[in-house]
Amino acid sequence: MDTPLPSVDPHEIESKVLHILRTYGLPPHEFLNSLDDTRSLVSGSAALWPLHDFNFFPSDIDIYSPVDTASSMLDILRYRFRFRIHRMQTTYTHPSAQYPDYLDILRVYWLKRGHNTLNLIVVNGDNAAASIFNFHSTIVMNYFSGTRLYCSMPELTLRKISAPNLNLIDISLETARRTFSCIRKYSLRGITFKYGRRIAAHACGVDPICPATIRTLHDEAGLVIPFPSRVSIVRSVDVYDGSRSVRWSLGGPHCYDHGLSYSTILECIDAPQDEEGADI
Repeated sequence: MDTPLPSVDPHEIESKVLHILRTYGLPPHEFLNSLDDTRSLVSGSAALWPLHDFNFFPSDIDIYSPVDTASSMLDILRYRFRFRIHRMQTTYTHPSAQYPDYLDILRVYWLKRGHNTLNLIVVNGDNAAASIFNFHSTIVMNYFSGTRLYCSMPELTLRKISAPNLNLIDISLETARRTFSCIRKYSLRGITFKYGRRIAAHACGVDPICPATIRTLHDEAGLVIPFPSRVSIVRSVDVYDGSRSVRWSLGGPHCYDHGLSYSTILECIDAPQDEEGADI
């Protein structure tokens, strides 16, 4: 990249996260403690908005919980924070809904209190971060836990650039339709979507934009931004623990060590309108 990477102020990031939570009527630190207690994460627009001065505000909050703690998180949202279940779906009974029908998403709860909406996504496995790297593009591969915000592609995301994360050969038409709709939505929010080769030539198996590169939550390509007021909190179980980490790579056909783009995303024109559901 020719332009310098924008600086990130952890105090400002934390302040924006707390502002989002207060706007949704959630006691900020009590909610962040609940994320810790249940090994849950917040992703989607709520994890992207703190990184920039955007012309939009998250229309809901997406909470990802591992299956073994999801019932506890659901009880917290219902009985402590007074959100009611609006509806629920499973990926088996409603595979064409707003959420992608990935195997690691088991079910989704839409919870409401007044005009505020929370989405609880139940993830198969013991690390809630696993499903986040299946998202439609790199711009939404971010999340925050009770103590920090993680950005998987800071070299792109902090410049409001995104690369698509899909293989057009293997995906269904329905998944492609939803993907293009999401990409169009973020394009209207000021995000630039580019082919990999338009971003930069890369070293295959090394550069994070290459599909041959195996990523982890601990590698140097990601950015961890701690919340200054919560750095002293000792967690009994941390989603960043090696025992609970995940390995992932971007989708798309292999680039065969040519150092060029793997992505063949189409221009997103006349995409369908967003359906009811999470703001991912």
